[in-house]
Amino acid sequence: MAVSEQDSVVPEGVARLKEAINADSRLLVLRQLLRQPQTFNQLVAAVDASPAGCRQALDALERAGYIVPDAPGAGTRKRPNTVFSGVREAVAADLGELVRFLAS
Repeated sequence: MAVSEQDSVVPEGVARLKEAINADSRLLVLRQLLRQPQTFNQLVAAVDASPAGCRQALDALERAGYIVPDAPGAGTRKRPNTVFSGVREAVAADLGELVRFLAS
C-alpha cells in the first residue's frame, strides 16, 4: 500500500495535542485543571511536581490553548494567587481531530 502525501501530514490539532502532553507533568497538570481550577501552589502539591516542572507544564499548556489563567499576560510570571483553569472545548476538539486522524 502506497503512502500518499496526505497520509504523511499530521494535522495541526494532533501535533498540538502531542506537544502539549508529551511529558508526564504536563498530562498530570492538564488532568488536574480539567477537574478543577487551581493556583500554582495547589497544582504543585496536587501533582507532586517540582515548581520548575509545574511552571514548564503550565507554559506549554497555555501555549496550546488548553488552560487559561485568570490574570493577563500569556507566558509571563503570574501573581501567586492566579487561578488556572482547563479549557475542555480546546482539548476535546484536538482529541476529536486525533481520533479522526487515526481512523482515516
